[in-house]
Amino acid sequence: MTNTQKALALIHTFADGSTKLAESLPAPDYIQHNLPYGTGRAALISSVSDLASAPVKTTVKNIRAFEDGDKVFLHRRDIRRRADCLL
Repeated sequence: MTNTQKALALIHTFADGSTKLAESLPAPDYIQHNLPYGTGRAALISSVSDLASAPVKTTVKNIRAFEDGDKVFLHRRDIRRRADCLL
């Protein structure tokens, strides 16, 4: 599995709630660069679990992905819904 494939699988855990993937894919020193989420593996797993339990599910649409060395960049559109607002 390429780093791009791993990144795409990982970001889709926000939509499908797969905490097993969220536990297995990130490197031990995983850094989250999306400000609304905490950094590190434990914070990622917690976010995936929280989103999976939401009454209305998150959707993830990837626009493009590219790699530069060991870094992967994703351009995507996420829609996270709550009962009282659209985030």
